[in-house]
Amino acid sequence: MLNKIRLKLTLINSIVLAAVLIFTFIFVYILLDLNVISNTDNELCENAYQLKRFATLYENTSIQSSNAELHDEYLIYEHKMLSSSRFFGIWDSEENCLISQGNFSVPDNILSAVRDLIFTSQPQAERIIAEADGIYYIHSYSNQSFNVRICTTVFANDMGELRIAQTVSNMNDKNAVTTKLLNILIFAGILGVSVSFGIGYLLSGKAIAPIQQSIKRQKEFIADASHELRTPVTIMRTNLDVVMSSPDESVSSQAEWLDNAYKETTRMEKLINDMLLLAKADLNREKLNMEQIDAAELCRQAVERFNPIAEKKHISIHFNNQTSFSMINGDEKKLDQLLGIIIDNAITYSHNNSNIYVTIENDDNKNVILSIRDEGIGIDQNELEKIFKRFYRTDKARSRREGGTGLGLAIAQWIVQSHGGTITAQSVKNKGTVIITKFSTVEDKKDATS
Repeated sequence: MLNKIRLKLTLINSIVLAAVLIFTFIFVYILLDLNVISNTDNELCENAYQLKRFATLYENTSIQSSNAELHDEYLIYEHKMLSSSRFFGIWDSEENCLISQGNFSVPDNILSAVRDLIFTSQPQAERIIAEADGIYYIHSYSNQSFNVRICTTVFANDMGELRIAQTVSNMNDKNAVTTKLLNILIFAGILGVSVSFGIGYLLSGKAIAPIQQSIKRQKEFIADASHELRTPVTIMRTNLDVVMSSPDESVSSQAEWLDNAYKETTRMEKLINDMLLLAKADLNREKLNMEQIDAAELCRQAVERFNPIAEKKHISIHFNNQTSFSMINGDEKKLDQLLGIIIDNAITYSHNNSNIYVTIENDDNKNVILSIRDEGIGIDQNELEKIFKRFYRTDKARSRREGGTGLGLAIAQWIVQSHGGTITAQSVKNKGTVIITKFSTVEDKKDATS
């Protein structure tokens, strides 16, 4: 399901990017094409204007020697036109060609047809440019291999005779440039969309990774919770079936079965409360009542509270306060719950006639370090990293017998992390385990914000 969503998001992003790129490329291409046409038209008009100045050189050759400066200008003009894919020519009113030159040939019928278009009652042209020295008519002609833009203007020579000047630009080279640009844009667009698809797929994978993890954890949580709830329900039903099978028996005679069922309801209640706490924690709905707390005093009280329980197994709890400053910001109930979980686990997994050491001290950075060490069964190194996972138990038979739910250390980890602290475990098989938590003191937090 998430993979389909991931692919759908990637496709949507790629389609949006492709649409943006296509719009941008079309805009750039059209803008460039219009710019090329506009510049070509302006150049053709400028060429036609200069050509009119040189018209007298063709009709009166004596001017070439008498006006050497004008003749030199023409030679420069001619060289420029012949070296830039241009054609130019002048015709009289009878359409006799006075001069025509160019580095490519233009069929006479095309130029004649264009001249005829401007000698009508309503001159026809693709574009008409009116200047102070005359009117310039722009036409274009193209077929499979021939593409030109033609500028035509009418003027009178020094003797008042009608003359027609035409300048022509070969657009094949310019169109080749725009076509090359279009191909580059298409290639860049395809490459961009492909790269975007790949990057988008990777990024969307990272974006939905927390969702996948959350769903995975939720499925695992539901599966584990169902498994954990099934056992007490089965035990309760079995014991109650025994009671129901003997309706004539007194309550006192059925006390053993009823007591078993009652114990399982207590265990189920604890399991449900633990699951609700973690569920609220996952949704950030479990609020903490933060206040300044003396961590050393809280530890001392926890040790005193668990001493009677430990004495039943002939276990001694030793409390060692080595702190010079133990004030922290925290939720007293949650921290007391944390201590209860760790000390209770230490008692549960300790051997009879052993010791538990509860030590609180400061490190070099004035953090509060709390360590609770037992001399119990210990934990294998390959299981040590798993003990904070929900419903994970190293000794499932003992944990169930002692009323454990497998959620204690998961809750402990959440409590520590929600207080900005860290929790770690160290253990040696059959020699004991130590749980170490670290919290910042109030002094440290003040220093950090000052």
